Amino acid sequence: MRWVHGDARTYPFAPGGFEVVTSVAVLHHFPDAEAALARMVELTAPQGLLAVIGLARSTTPTDYAWELAGIAQHQYFSRRRGFWEHSAPTLWPPPHSYRELHALARRVLPGVRWRHLPLWRYALLWRKPASNAVGAARPSERETRRPGESRGTNRGH
Repeated sequence: MRWVHGDARTYPFAPGGFEVVTSVAVLHHFPDAEAALARMVELTAPQGLLAVIGLARSTTPTDYAWELAGIAQHQYFSRRRGFWEHSAPTLWPPPHSYRELHALARRVLPGVRWRHLPLWRYALLWRKPASNAVGAARPSERETRRPGESRGTNRGH
């Protein structure tokens, strides 16, 4: 592994150069969330995984119910494990709502898996199609198996 200090939006990484691209509590810091997601898509290799854990702003009754669960969870963990004060920059409240980010993710990442999580978080999981065209249909698991290969066989990758 090689660490690079720089701006992921502009650093000259090779397009499709990463099998896994992750972003944890970062997306809400970018001034343009759509451009940031598009850059992550560009950096993800064909059939690679993009995983985002992000923070969003509550705007609906369902969001507020999740917020209550997050408050209870935060209280439990703070009492049980102590409170940890991180040194990272804080941006609160997040600029985008869950609804806005969900719509953005569906638009930029066709077939994205979205989960609303407690503690003011959401998760996005997306696998880039094998072709260069985002949104192209991926072959089913059955279509990608070798002749005589059963489900769950390790191909040595």
